[in-house]
Amino acid sequence: MKKLLSLLTVLTLSLCIVACDKDDTPTQTPAPEMVTSDVLDSSVQISDGLTTTCSDGPQLAFDTQYGIVYSTLLVGLFGNYGESRGRIHLACFPASQPTNVKTIEIAKEANVYGPQVLYIGSGTVRVFYEKNSMSQDSSEHYTVYKEYNYLYDTLSEEREVKIKLEDGSKVPLNTINQFNYLQSKGFTGYERDYHDEANISCSTLKRGKDEKGKNCVYGVITSYLAQPILFRSYDNLATLEPFAVMPNLVQYEFDYAIMDSTIYGIYRTNRESDSISLITSPDMGKTWSTPTNVKGSIQCRPRIINYANSILYAYNIYNGETQHRPAVYGGRTNVQLRLGTDFTNNDNNTLVADVHSIYGISNIALIDIVGDVYMAYGTSVSALDYQNGTAMDQNNNGNKIVRAKDATRFVKLGDLTFTKTSLA
Repeated sequence: MKKLLSLLTVLTLSLCIVACDKDDTPTQTPAPEMVTSDVLDSSVQISDGLTTTCSDGPQLAFDTQYGIVYSTLLVGLFGNYGESRGRIHLACFPASQPTNVKTIEIAKEANVYGPQVLYIGSGTVRVFYEKNSMSQDSSEHYTVYKEYNYLYDTLSEEREVKIKLEDGSKVPLNTINQFNYLQSKGFTGYERDYHDEANISCSTLKRGKDEKGKNCVYGVITSYLAQPILFRSYDNLATLEPFAVMPNLVQYEFDYAIMDSTIYGIYRTNRESDSISLITSPDMGKTWSTPTNVKGSIQCRPRIINYANSILYAYNIYNGETQHRPAVYGGRTNVQLRLGTDFTNNDNNTLVADVHSIYGISNIALIDIVGDVYMAYGTSVSALDYQNGTAMDQNNNGNKIVRAKDATRFVKLGDLTFTKTSLA
């Protein structure tokens, strides 16, 4: 086991050499040339690969009392790869022993989708998911949650998530109420007729305080090509209270972190190149900066968290030098992580990690555990959809590609603050 845990720390990182001046005061020097390595070499699969495959990326939560990591899994039976809906699982494992995974089935019914997880204390998490009718009438589409207690292995009944409107009334979280809220704020341009879902699963839930110092959880309601609604919740997401709207259309994902009353946001656009954008709001969503496009970024789920008194964010880039075995959808084989708060120029923030996998890295999740960064991600290690003849034909040219989602893996990236010279 010690050998496995040691391997989990071996990852592609940009390391800073600490120099000392004449009075022996440590000074920071620029990082040396980036070394790249396949993230698969040091990761552990946390999804059940015996009877199921995954069809979307994970969400992470950490139990600070018992040291347990929780990861959501959207799964499908073998033979239904890539985008299947219908089963929500929860993987539970010690942060120090990620090979010891306990898998819980949270929901199994038609069209459950978009899982999200929040640790609420005493060994308990809330697992949220959409129940989507897949019809154009969204009255049957809503978001629910169940509570799972790791200590007693108990799972509650479903409860419905509500949105609290400005008049104090509470309505179900569904597409109709999402778009009604946007319209009430004067926003248009979304394509509700194209996609029928309102979700809270395309961002990282974060605990914090509101402007009055009251504890809350921050998150986002998004959809396909809609303006994201930023919310806070005072009851662990049983009720969502919108407080701002980011005015640009996003393709599902918008994630943000708050530091010194400034919102740092990262989101996915519908552009095929330079697909990810950065944006800030200095006044908690009242005004927003002009977005900055991340050069070389591609279509995939970006992430952002508070880390080491700064902002850590991650996005997929295209790297033609990374081999695909077989070809991976959208070229999703590389992820860069940067640390910094200059959202006017991506290159001004420190590149602290550059990870890749020939099997793909798709829809990542990040979490900070006692100063070390951990990442979960989707991949296609066995390329099951390719092997079984169900891979996508992305360009309709007969060349099949995998979605890089059929397995979920977990890896320790370690300390990304440039304060040490080795990963020991």
